[in-house]
Amino acid sequence: EGSRVVTVPVKQPTKEYIIFEFHNNVEGLLPRDEMLPKEIFRPGDRVKVFVTGTAKNGKKLSLSRTHNDFLKELFALNVPEIDEGIIEVMATSRDPGFRAKVSVKTNDGRIDPQGACIGVRGSRVQAISNELKGERIDIVLWDEDPVTYVMNALSPAEIVAVELDEDTKSMYVTVSDEKLSQAIGRN
Repeated sequence: EGSRVVTVPVKQPTKEYIIFEFHNNVEGLLPRDEMLPKEIFRPGDRVKVFVTGTAKNGKKLSLSRTHNDFLKELFALNVPEIDEGIIEVMATSRDPGFRAKVSVKTNDGRIDPQGACIGVRGSRVQAISNELKGERIDIVLWDEDPVTYVMNALSPAEIVAVELDEDTKSMYVTVSDEKLSQAIGRN
């Protein structure tokens, strides 16, 4: 099994796909809608891609750069504590190329999972952001309590009130008017 993130050379860009050259005459297809906005690849460029599947004959691989698991695997590659199982990525959410949120937790009380993912002076998260063409990545502290978790996820916006609706499994979050754009983000 291992990582599904690989670095491979571009064989040929087409209108619909970027075709990548793997070994043993295996090709990978990266559809344009699985690329980050404004990405341009030329023959010979070496690119990190996420393998999402294989054709029946095993000679064609489906690839993505927008998949949530691509972000999760990039964290495993850049944060040894995740690879070692000390820190767990609980969830990822992305607006590919623009913004992402990654929730993390640890069962080791001596470790700060957010700090470990961010790295010294932001080095770890910056390396991942650079790979994703400047996608802004927030590291969120995961919590079993849904209200605490939502408050962590919407930080730094200050929450005025949270109302949990168990039946619809939804929450109504109230923030002050001046913090609204910070809480909801772009669009």
